[in-house]
Amino acid sequence: MDGGHSPKRSYGREDEITINSTQDVLRLITETINDLRQNNASTRMANAIGYLAGIALKSIDQGDLERRLSELEYAIKVKDGHSQQPR
Repeated sequence: MDGGHSPKRSYGREDEITINSTQDVLRLITETINDLRQNNASTRMANAIGYLAGIALKSIDQGDLERRLSELEYAIKVKDGHSQQPR
């Protein structure tokens, strides 16, 4: 081979994904397990995806908790008559 030319290295799937829900995280983990079992992904790549999926899952859960807390706070304000009346 000439200098500077090497075969393209494969890092697994090349399609982009969007993670907005726990179902998306589960789908990613399932795909990664299947890729790993079929020898289409390295253990290093699978570990990185698992780690990042865990962070994504925590972020999703945090967002859900914040939303639920806001709803409860609003419900308490409405019940106590402290909500702002629309003008």
